[in-house]
Amino acid sequence: IIHIKRNNSMEKLRIFKYNNTPISFDTAAVNGTMVNATEMAKPFGKTTKDWLRTQQSQEFISSLPTVRQICLTELVKIKQGGNDKNAQGTWMHEDVALLQVHTQWEENDRKFMYGILRNLTN
Repeated sequence: IIHIKRNNSMEKLRIFKYNNTPISFDTAAVNGTMVNATEMAKPFGKTTKDWLRTQQSQEFISSLPTVRQICLTELVKIKQGGNDKNAQGTWMHEDVALLQVHTQWEENDRKFMYGILRNLTN
C-alpha cells in the first residue's frame, strides 16, 4: 500500500453517484481503472481499511501482480492532501475493488457495483 500526498487534482476522474454519495473512478490509470474504495464503501456502511486487513484480501493482492503483470505498488494506493477531495482516500485497482465488493457486500449492492465497473472497463 502506498500513501501519496498530492497537491494537484487527478486528471481524469469519472464520478458516479449512489444514494447521493459520489464514487470516483480514475479511468486514466496506466494499469486499468482505479476506484476510490473509501467512497465506494461509504454508502454501504463498509470500511476499506478493515477489509484490507483480512487474510483473504492480503493473499489476493499479493498474488495479483503475477496474474495481471502489474506492480504490487499499483494495486492499492492511499492518497492524502491536496484541494481535490475526490482524489483523497484509498484507491484500488478494479480487480481488487471487485474482490472487496464480492466478499463484503450484499447481492443487490454487488450487482450495482459490478455494473458500473463493467461499463467503465469495457
